[in-house]
Amino acid sequence: MRIIITLLLLLQIVYADNFVIANKVCQATNNLKATKNSGNISTAISQRYRVLDEKQNSVYIQIPYASPNARWVDKSCFDNYRISAKQTKHIATKNKVASQFILSLSWHDAFCQTHRNKKECKRNIFGNKDHGFVLHGLWPQPKSRTYCGVDKKTVGADKNGQWDRLPELNLSQKTKQGLYDVMPAVVSGLAKHEWIKHGTCSGMSMDEYFTRSVNYTKQFNSSALAAYINANRGKRVILKDIKTIADRSFGAGSSERIEMVCSGGLMTEIRLSIGGTDGIYLSNALKKGTKIRSSCHTGIIDKAGWQ
Repeated sequence: MRIIITLLLLLQIVYADNFVIANKVCQATNNLKATKNSGNISTAISQRYRVLDEKQNSVYIQIPYASPNARWVDKSCFDNYRISAKQTKHIATKNKVASQFILSLSWHDAFCQTHRNKKECKRNIFGNKDHGFVLHGLWPQPKSRTYCGVDKKTVGADKNGQWDRLPELNLSQKTKQGLYDVMPAVVSGLAKHEWIKHGTCSGMSMDEYFTRSVNYTKQFNSSALAAYINANRGKRVILKDIKTIADRSFGAGSSERIEMVCSGGLMTEIRLSIGGTDGIYLSNALKKGTKIRSSCHTGIIDKAGWQ
């Protein structure tokens, strides 16, 4: 009897001091049979979770933001099973932050010209403000670097445009608000899509990935280049002028890391090739980006409202 009690106490100590780190996005279910997942909760890559129990091929972990917060997850979703807290930093370094990205910013009015039924085009997301540039995504390079550690079922749902079925994002309130400020399409599930397809390959935590995306977008929208484009609504602009102002806005050489994307004669996006891992200043990131070319050399800046 004493031996059994001693073993139970030892197990409690092991579970209290041990964690696992997720190596891919996996469903975190309410029960061992995986028949229910309240809130469509999933693990986040590189996130550490406390181990509560284990049975068969599953681990019972604690996910603070879930309700209920104790969930079952397949053991294959973790780098090492039941590792000590001291080891987590070593394992996390395996998922290094990508060194090259494309920051894609959409001209919202042009997007809505051809996507009138989208939620973000129906709702007055920004009050009475003009829309201007909004965050499309931050894409690790090369472009083939997608869906890192994401299970086939989730990849399938994403590729089929079933973004409402994708796992909910676990973000701080500050980051959530930042996303709503710069990404109207969050109401259509774009943020969930961007994380599953691109964010999982960034080497960053979910919160860090979106914080950096929001930060870069706000810096661009505060630049002289964004002001120039806003001032030319309804007019045609040429790539040469945009490149000249890009160098003035972000420093010499920035013009070689900017791409203008057009569709139907309208400028629809600006894409920036950025590098580095500090994620603070857009101007510094542009200096470290790979040079890119633009296939569009002139386009009209669409006005607000349907034309």
